[in-house]
This record gives sequence, C-alpha cells and structure tokens, in this order.
Amino acid sequence: MRATGSHDASLHVELIGAAQREHAAEVWAALERANPTAPLVCRWAWTDVWLTHYGDSLPHRCAIVRRDGEPVAAALLVSGRARRSRITLTRLYLGTAGGPQEEEVAVERNGLLCAESDRPPAASALVARLRRERGFSELRLDGWLPVHYAAFAAAEPSLVARSEPSPMVDLAQARASGSDVLATLPGKTPYHVRRSLRLYGDVSSEWARTPEHAHDIFEELVSLHQARWRAAGEPGAFASPRRLGFARDLIDRLLVTDEIQLFRVRSATETIGCLYNVRDADDMLFWQGGLAQASDNRRKPGFLTHVECMQACSDRGLDVYDLLCGDAPYKRALSTGERELIWARGMRRGPRAALSEGLHSARRLLPGRSSP
Repeated sequence: MRATGSHDASLHVELIGAAQREHAAEVWAALERANPTAPLVCRWAWTDVWLTHYGDSLPHRCAIVRRDGEPVAAALLVSGRARRSRITLTRLYLGTAGGPQEEEVAVERNGLLCAESDRPPAASALVARLRRERGFSELRLDGWLPVHYAAFAAAEPSLVARSEPSPMVDLAQARASGSDVLATLPGKTPYHVRRSLRLYGDVSSEWARTPEHAHDIFEELVSLHQARWRAAGEPGAFASPRRLGFARDLIDRLLVTDEIQLFRVRSATETIGCLYNVRDADDMLFWQGGLAQASDNRRKPGFLTHVECMQACSDRGLDVYDLLCGDAPYKRALSTGERELIWARGMRRGPRAALSEGLHSARRLLPGRSSP
C-alpha cells in the first residue's frame, strides 16, 4: 500500500513506551509552547489525566516525529479490542480512545499535535511507520477535526471515513447582529425557554470560581445525571469509576486554565441544571450535564440551562457553543448551524479483519439494514 502524499526523508518517527511518560511530557510541552492553539484533547494535560485512569488497562505508546532530532509532532497510540460483526479486532487508535464502551471517554475534536505546515509530512511519516508495525488489525481515527484528518487521508488511501454533524450556536454572529442568543435559536425554542422562565420564576446562574466550587457543582451534576438516567433504566455516564475519576481529575488539572468550566442554573427553590463544559480556544464544548426532573412537561430544564450558559458564554466573548456530536433532538432545537467531525478506519489487514469486513458487508445487504 503506497501513500499518495510525498514522504519527507528528513523526518524520523520514534515510538516510546509507557515507562517513558516523563520524556513524553517534556516533548508534548515543547510542542505545545510552539503550537498553543492545538486541540485540547491532543495536548498533554488531557492526555496525562486520561493515562492516569485508562493507561493501566489499555496498552499504549507515544509516537514522536522528529526532524534533525527535534520534535515536530506527537500522538498517543492506544491498542484496544472491539467486536465488529461478531469478530474481535485489535485496533490501534490515534488519541485518547479505545476501551469498553461503558467506560470509554468519547473523544471529539481530535487532531495531531504539530504546526499546521508540518501536518502533512508528519502524518505521512507516521503512517509510513505504522505500516511496518504489527499487532493490530485496524487503524482508527475517532472524532477528528476535518483539517487534521485531511493530512492522514492524503497519506493513507485505505482510510474509509464517515462524518458526523456537530450542532453548534454561532455566538459571534448573535453578538454582531445585536441579538441575544435566545432570539437566534430555531423554531419554537425561544417560546419554550421563555415559558420555562415564567414557570421557574427568578433564575440565577453561576460559573465555578474555585476548585472547591467546581467540585460542588460537579457532584450535584453527577447526582442529577445519574438519577435521571437510572429512572430511564440506563446506567448513566458516571456509572464507570474510570470515567468518573477522569472527569474529577480533569477539573483539578484544567480549571485553573479555564479549559474546564462548570456552570449551574438555579431557581429560588431548586437546581435546574448543571453543565460540565470544555473550552477549546474560543469555543465552548458541552461535555456532560445533570438536569432536574420536571413533572410539568412545560418546564424545559435542559433548554433553559443551555440557553443561560450560551448567553453567559457570549457575554464572555466566546465565539461558538458546540453541543458536540449526537442525534438527540434537543441538540437540533438548540443549534443555529453545524460543523462536522470525522471517524475513520484503515490499514485493515489479516484474516480477522477480512472476515469482519465480509460479515459486515453481508449484513448491509440484508433487508432493513443500512450503511453505517
């Protein structure tokens, strides 16, 4: 299998094991100083916290791309096992992905830590090195930003991609038009939110200002979230101790840089909702939430909590409120547009991968089956 992009012979890829985590941290730090706008989920703070909670169960290495001995790019490589069409495959993920679905942290807005100009040659060098590696049946790129994914697509023609919409609200456009955020939302959403405000009465909102304040909001968020999902017969996002510990430790690591932000909305008598958001540059990304259970269907605690947070984000000068991927109807009702993220797989090799692909293709031909 040959790459379509040219390979820079001056680049060398070094793969280091889990025991060299301190060395990896130094390399990541140097690259982040040179590339301060790199996506949050491929930076070291996020990666290090993830490794603390998932590194013991998922084999991993760090790939460092060097030019004349100096690092120009870095990525985490994670080995995970997953079933596809009843066949268990060993997958190699680029980034903090992998693991059982009930424990996994969904990674979105992923990318390669490097300068924009180095992205194509670094991706090509990394792909060339991974082609020589053994021990995996499939390469996976989950939740990648299209501009970052494009470099890998050019380097590895076997990659098959699907895109998913990420509903969002353009806060900058709302400010430029002189409107509040609520007025820009589609359909009957403004009516529903205004009715909720009348039913709840006086409403106040707060950002977490200190770690103690943030953990107070988070613990209430977890309680509300778990109660709501257990009532629906589902385990909830925080039933996994790993995911719960990851979320807690991320607060301690990133609250100080404003890259993790906790938000709470209250009425005079109760908490309406709590949000756990991730700030990536001038975008606010909704990660998890906990909402009150309303006996009156006219009350929309989710709509109200999100809209209050959207307006607060706009007031802070943020440009986008991103609800991230998912087909929940509330995301459409609360968005003014969408962006896309990419999920891709490639380098499929070996009899298990071939059998899995054959079974999957056969299932798609059955009546009522559609392509993923």
